[in-house]
Amino acid sequence: MTDSERRLLTALVYMVRQHLPEHGDEIDNLAESAGERAIQVLADFGLMELRNSRFGFWTEAGKNFIKEIYPRGRQLADRSSGIVLVGKKPT
Repeated sequence: MTDSERRLLTALVYMVRQHLPEHGDEIDNLAESAGERAIQVLADFGLMELRNSRFGFWTEAGKNFIKEIYPRGRQLADRSSGIVLVGKKPT
């Protein structure tokens, strides 16, 4: 993977994780063309695998990529809701 591809894939992973619902390591593209295309591009690079026309899931390579690009504590995690709080705790 070239540096340019890595920068583009990093941005795409950030967008997928911010805008598409995650259920463990499975991603729901919400039947939106942008989500479908994002998952397809990530699958083309081996970071995701298509489950069907609506869902994809992170491959081991994808999980490793996430660990590399996200600060500690922001990797894949089971979430009980779609709300994720980030940042420092108030003092």
